[in-house]
Amino acid sequence: MKQSLLLLLISAPLLICSCSSDEEKYGDWEPMEWVASGNITMEEGYFVVEPEDETVHFTCKNYTAPWIAQVQYSTGSIITKDDDTHRLQTDWFDANMSGNKLTVAFEKNNTDADRVVSFIVTAGDIFTTLPIKQKHRIMPIDKK
Repeated sequence: MKQSLLLLLISAPLLICSCSSDEEKYGDWEPMEWVASGNITMEEGYFVVEPEDETVHFTCKNYTAPWIAQVQYSTGSIITKDDDTHRLQTDWFDANMSGNKLTVAFEKNNTDADRVVSFIVTAGDIFTTLPIKQKHRIMPIDKK
């Protein structure tokens, strides 16, 4: 009888501590909040940059160390620097994730088509997509 009482006294606090109704559900992550800065606007679901050499910055306000999980883009091939998912480069953009800041430097767009890149960024089980469109240059009309 004493052993049963002792076992009950030892296990009761464990049962009370392990069950909580206010616990967050697994996978119930707060959405990432991003602030963009630089010469950038928002049009039709894209962050838009001009065709000139541009550098834009995105800062995550509620996660301290997100990283680039995937990049989808319209032209070129991706090159990883130093085997690091925080630094990615193509022939027309260079992206660097440092802490909670993503910096993207665009080369001048001398083509007659917009260029689109989407950065899929994660902080574990939460993902967000930052779609960016770099405008094409306007070709002057030759009036002869």
